[in-house]
Amino acid sequence: MSEHVSESGNDPESTETQTQTPGDAVADQAIQTALEVANAEHRDQLLRVRAESENFKRRLQQDKETAVKYALEGFIKDLIPILDGFDQAMAFADQSKENQADTESVMSGFVLIQQQVVGLLEKSSVVLIQADGEFDPHCHQAISQVASDTVPANYIVQVAQTGYAYHDRIVRPAMVIVST
Repeated sequence: MSEHVSESGNDPESTETQTQTPGDAVADQAIQTALEVANAEHRDQLLRVRAESENFKRRLQQDKETAVKYALEGFIKDLIPILDGFDQAMAFADQSKENQADTESVMSGFVLIQQQVVGLLEKSSVVLIQADGEFDPHCHQAISQVASDTVPANYIVQVAQTGYAYHDRIVRPAMVIVST
């Protein structure tokens, strides 16, 4: 007997893979159908996730636009009573143009309003720039120089306009007169 297997195709394993029974065809069809259904479900889930992602991005963009649009609303609400104070002071000043005592009342009213405005600015992280002592080009702007025997050179002699900073940024430098 020869141990050599004939090449005529009489190998039992090769005949199993070449022929299918009707039950195998039904099983293959069922698997194919199940794969198609699963594929359709995954495609549907993918489309839903994409849609949710787009909706989330759109809502986020709308929220951002709304936040930017109304960012100053609280500041404005705090500013309105100060404007009311100006209106009252001007109306009072208009009624009492000739009385010296009333003029002093109007001045004290304007001082009070100024204090309210400064308080509101400080509450909103806006601070006045200190303009005394040595000149600092980062937060002061020299508009003039004067000779002084009492003030050392490069020191602030007078403040022409107050400067303001918002957090760590200079909004407006202090306009100052510097000694030479």
